[in-house]
Amino acid sequence: MMDTKEELERAADAVETWLDALDLDDPDMVDVDGENLRRVSALAVSGAPEPELAGAVRTARESGWGWSPIAMLLGMDRKAAVARFS
Repeated sequence: MMDTKEELERAADAVETWLDALDLDDPDMVDVDGENLRRVSALAVSGAPEPELAGAVRTARESGWGWSPIAMLLGMDRKAAVARFS
């Protein structure tokens, strides 16, 4: 996990930029809801309780997000995110 709130904020900014750049005209992205990933990011930065963050991760996964972007914004590798939230 990221060591500081500043590192989490930088990761959240990077994910926000990435989400804004997605091509939503791409048929593979039509069913993917970026708002769920943004919620995970906001909760991680705010230091939300684990059950709330876990619920947001679950919702993001259910809406089509893979473990890699979720892990990126949480500041951990994919394996760690899977282990922690699956």
